[in-house]
Amino acid sequence: MQISIQTVLAAALLAPSASCAPFDWTFWGQITPTAASTSSATQSATASATPSSSSSNSSLSSDAQKALDAHNAARSDVGTAALVWDDTLASNAQEYGETLVSQYGSSGTLEHSQVSDQGENLYWQGGSGDDIPMTNAANMWIAEKSEYNGEAITESNYMNFGHYTQVVWKDTSKVGVAAVSDGSGGYYVVARYQEPGNMVGETAY
Repeated sequence: MQISIQTVLAAALLAPSASCAPFDWTFWGQITPTAASTSSATQSATASATPSSSSSNSSLSSDAQKALDAHNAARSDVGTAALVWDDTLASNAQEYGETLVSQYGSSGTLEHSQVSDQGENLYWQGGSGDDIPMTNAANMWIAEKSEYNGEAITESNYMNFGHYTQVVWKDTSKVGVAAVSDGSGGYYVVARYQEPGNMVGETAY
């Protein structure tokens, strides 16, 4: 997908196996624990985060609804269940988007948070583009579908399709997305997911 008069950047998060050595990612992301090692934290977070909608929610902005619909269309294509919008995840995403703006302004620098019980996709668009950054982000992440052929996630191959595989991850059931203005016409977009995806050694669906 091309967005006129804009610059776009994106970053996906990897969740490696317990045997993987830590990495030092400066741009693409961070290391997070395996599903097994985050299960107790995830259960606690899930208990306090009640989904506010299924695939349609009149309280969502048009941009947020389109982003959710794009996620669920991609999931339907591969047979994974539709995501529900979660206000807690969206609030977490908003807070981290504000952190990125505070730290990096309009530079477009993408650095993953240290959250361990949520998946995360990041995106930035700069310039005088349109006003649907969440939809643009979702469409860009999903465009990586052409790079993914159902293989298991490794420490290196996810760089080619990690946004897409998080979007369609089989164990993910909830999403929240936020777009935060960088003050110069651009937006940081943060999507948060539970359960997190991109587990090393597993396939997306």
